[in-house]
Amino acid sequence: MNSPPPSTCDLCGTRLTGGAGALAAVPDSSALHPRRRALDGLRLVRGCSPAHLDRLRAHYRVRPFVLEELWSGQIGRAQDSHPYELTPAQIANLTGLLPTQIARALHWRRHQDDEAAPAPLAGGSPPGS
Repeated sequence: MNSPPPSTCDLCGTRLTGGAGALAAVPDSSALHPRRRALDGLRLVRGCSPAHLDRLRAHYRVRPFVLEELWSGQIGRAQDSHPYELTPAQIANLTGLLPTQIARALHWRRHQDDEAAPAPLAGGSPPGS
């Protein structure tokens, strides 16, 4: 967690000055550290008060920690750092993931992409056809 902490409360947006506020690391499967893989899955949050920090912690406590989401992010980070398409063996080497974890992450990502895709129009014709 080498990056500087945020300068606003993550709950209400109050601007924090002079080291005000409180920090906590919370589990979050969507959080990736830019350089240290060991810190993947942790998000640094800041609250302007202990009450706001408690509410932030509570939010992340009930957010599901989905391993496939974490692995998908790690795969994406590896792919983004290379100008060419990576083989499964290269992905495994760069991420430290097992082939079964890679397969589960890719399946999870496809499912997420399918859910995000717009629903077809009545009659099944795509727009503009």
